[in-house]
Amino acid sequence: GRQEGRQESLRTMTLRILQRRFATSAAQLQQIEQQLAKITDEAVLNQLADAALDVLVLSDFVTRLQSVVPVPA
Repeated sequence: GRQEGRQESLRTMTLRILQRRFATSAAQLQQIEQQLAKITDEAVLNQLADAALDVLVLSDFVTRLQSVVPVPA
């Protein structure tokens, strides 16, 4: 429904910001996209979109993302 559409828009926007700001490989983007897909809380997605704009390096964004969605070891 509408909520899923808003969530998907936030995920897409976050990925676009990262892609434009940083030299991200296709593999990095795919991994980030998979992690974002696990997040259904709109407030968290908004915070991550803001983080994509605010961080100075991609690794800072990844660290923030992993604090929300831990990567299995």
